[in-house]
Amino acid sequence: MSDKWYYARKLIAILIFIAALSMMGIATGKAWMILAYAGFFVAVVAGVIFIEHSKQRHFEIVPSDNVILRRMFGGIMLILALGLPILMTTRMNLFTLPQVSMWILLLASLGVTLVFIGAMAAAVYLINFVKDELIYKIIGYALIVIASALPGLVISFFDRTTTGIGSVYYILLVVVILSYSGINLFIKQE
Repeated sequence: MSDKWYYARKLIAILIFIAALSMMGIATGKAWMILAYAGFFVAVVAGVIFIEHSKQRHFEIVPSDNVILRRMFGGIMLILALGLPILMTTRMNLFTLPQVSMWILLLASLGVTLVFIGAMAAAVYLINFVKDELIYKIIGYALIVIASALPGLVISFFDRTTTGIGSVYYILLVVVILSYSGINLFIKQE
């Protein structure tokens, strides 16, 4: 019975994840885009599950990892993580932006994204890979809290609506997933 409950919880978590990410379709102003985003994320999750299931090792250890392909996919995911905020900032009307040059807007978006990804990567490193001392874990978790507050703080200077701030966090949810997965694929060691 506990095995069935484990898979039920896993399925519920995946469905909530897909539903939350598909709400990004609201930002386009077209209701059918929610279904398009949902379809895209269902395909991505199904692909990830299929790849992970096919790589499970049951009885024998078979080295079948292509380092170049893995790093290429990791690099693509990192580029997508860096480019998504820029694309959303310039192409969608998610929040009110200041009247400045497009280059300044792009550089600011890229800078905030790089700081965010760097802080999250440093936090994961401190929590998981540094000596098993409590102070490093506390610093790592504090860094996550500070990095999580950064995007909302930056956008609140221009747009204090819940739609604007919420849109930033939807974008950053995808950025975190893409960057974390990309970094793991890029630096994964056997």
